[in-house]
Amino acid sequence: MNDNILYYPHISLPKNLWTFRALLYYDNLGVIVPNDYLYNPEQHTKQMLDLIQANLVNQINPMDFTHDLRDFKDGFLNELLSPKRRINIKRTNFKKGNYSRIHVEKFDNGLMNALQEIGLAKQSQEWAWYDVETNTAFMLMTYLATIISVRDNRLPITDNVKEETRFKSINKRDTEKLELRNKILQDVLPLPSELNIGKLENFKGRYQLELRSFRRKVESLIIELNKYKNSTEDFEDLYKIRIEEIKDRKEFLAGQMKKPSFGKIVYGTICTVSASGIIIANTPEEKLLWLLPSLVSTAYSVVTSHQQNEILKKEDFRYLALVDEKL
Repeated sequence: MNDNILYYPHISLPKNLWTFRALLYYDNLGVIVPNDYLYNPEQHTKQMLDLIQANLVNQINPMDFTHDLRDFKDGFLNELLSPKRRINIKRTNFKKGNYSRIHVEKFDNGLMNALQEIGLAKQSQEWAWYDVETNTAFMLMTYLATIISVRDNRLPITDNVKEETRFKSINKRDTEKLELRNKILQDVLPLPSELNIGKLENFKGRYQLELRSFRRKVESLIIELNKYKNSTEDFEDLYKIRIEEIKDRKEFLAGQMKKPSFGKIVYGTICTVSASGIIIANTPEEKLLWLLPSLVSTAYSVVTSHQQNEILKKEDFRYLALVDEKL
């Protein structure tokens, strides 16, 4: 599976739960931006700028992936003008004022000019933007995102699914997996009440191994569940069982992580405290004087916490418990 994804159709990620889950589940999230944004990043929203600076989001210049594709324009136009795309309905829709803005630097001028001649686009008052009929604009961004994803080894993902945008090149199986993945994450992945970008940056940097282990487990579950997609009842039964198993495991791990370390028990059996508050440890050879109780406690805590973490790191669903605890 792809550990990196490409979000479309917009330049800015939506401020909703979808974005939280995507940032927590994938290694990196890319967004398609015009060249102008690369040199003038202040045009981004504050949230986007913070995410980019934290290396949680990559800006992707589409021209890097399309400039050498000879059939880029013709490939899209041939699909758009096919009977199934009902271009006359799109023209009517456009005349009614239903359009979306697209930055010209995401595409070559030739394509935008062609859409203008067909009656599905017009240049906006701002020179760098075109108003493009709503469904055509989304088709265009889906087409672009698919090409970039293939060439950059990313998974194209959107929070806005429309039947109109399905291309022959888009694998139906991948779409089904995406929908199932979203459903699983909605059911098992805990989310913070608000997005703290600094905490998220530190969290993902620290728990990359746990994230990958969790992601592999989810992808394995998707493969298992897809075997039963033709039997609704069996699928639903298995889905419920697996989700409950994940939740139970997460709760168990969360409890284990909160337990006092076993080092404190050892500490109590080998140490005595003198009247002065200094800890005295008895060893076969001699008596050792240890400074303050808090220092000894800290030393044990460091070691036993490390030992405990090494054990828990091997748990596939530790990532869920960590999200719950740390974020």
